[in-house]
Amino acid sequence: MIRTRILTVIVLLPIVLFFAYLGGLPWLLGILLVGVVAWREMSALLQRTHFTVDHALGYFFIIGAIAEAYLRSTGLISLDLLRPLLAALI
Repeated sequence: MIRTRILTVIVLLPIVLFFAYLGGLPWLLGILLVGVVAWREMSALLQRTHFTVDHALGYFFIIGAIAEAYLRSTGLISLDLLRPLLAALI
């Protein structure tokens, strides 16, 4: 398990740093990639302890929160209640 985590970091870290250097939409895609991989790993850890996890709902919230933060930073949306709504639905 630790070997998989180390390999994931070795592969994802240069990709994310490159996307951060590019900025804009490539940065968003890099952060989404890391968020999805992190959720996949977290849900696998939770299922090992017999915790029920809804994968689709988790992906929805991860992608929704990251996309909302990006769109808010670009000024495309200015909804004040979207973050509390996402938090309340969790």
